[in-house]
Amino acid sequence: MAFTDYAPRFSLPQYLVRGSDNPIEAAFYRDGAISAPQFGTVTIYDSSGAAVVDGASVTIASSKATYTVDSADVPTTLDLSDRWQVRWTLTMADGLEHVFPREAHLVRMLLYPVISDDDLTALHGELSVWKDRTSSSLQGYIDEAWLQLQSRLLQAGRRPWLILSNSALRLPHLYLSLAIVFRDLHSSAGAGKFAEMAEQYSRAWEQAFGTLTLRYDFDEDGLASDSERQSAPGVVFVGGPGGGNWGTVWPV
Repeated sequence: MAFTDYAPRFSLPQYLVRGSDNPIEAAFYRDGAISAPQFGTVTIYDSSGAAVVDGASVTIASSKATYTVDSADVPTTLDLSDRWQVRWTLTMADGLEHVFPREAHLVRMLLYPVISDDDLTALHGELSVWKDRTSSSLQGYIDEAWLQLQSRLLQAGRRPWLILSNSALRLPHLYLSLAIVFRDLHSSAGAGKFAEMAEQYSRAWEQAFGTLTLRYDFDEDGLASDSERQSAPGVVFVGGPGGGNWGTVWPV
């Protein structure tokens, strides 16, 4: 059989909340469509390379590989870490076994977005009319902006799940969402106004992110303190330079 290059949709690291059940899933694409695995297993390695879940059978649901990590496998006694890995071993539609590793972080809590359709339509009422005409939602744009925002934070060496002041992310998230909305409307409608609005909000997003000040849980105790907030030009993450650790060698 010919080997097929499937594209896993791993937009961000897999976040595993310590002390909680964690449903996880993996979707794989080929030729513009999702491709369902036939069967397979998942293994989860901690920061030392030990398997906390070892070859557990997955369930195939809605063409995705799914599994629920039991809270007992990620107890609160474990140290938080950005050096975990989820490894999916799946037999795909081509009949061959494929191994898909995904970076994972063991976290205390998740970071959630703070905007919705209402925030976007409050600034641009015409988006409400567009939604009514198309029976659509703006959620897809908001979700994409949220992924890009978290990716930018990770590229800056900051783990989103240690941010305590998620409301500070409202404006960057709002402006980036609107930039994506108007860029899409320009592509479909071809009107100059939408291109101008997309450019305007792209600049606003960059400025808002570039002047961002966050309360950052550098000591990882889950609580805010005066020493974990300050103001300075540029992107400011409170609590020191960060402690991301990389380069873990995983077992083969």
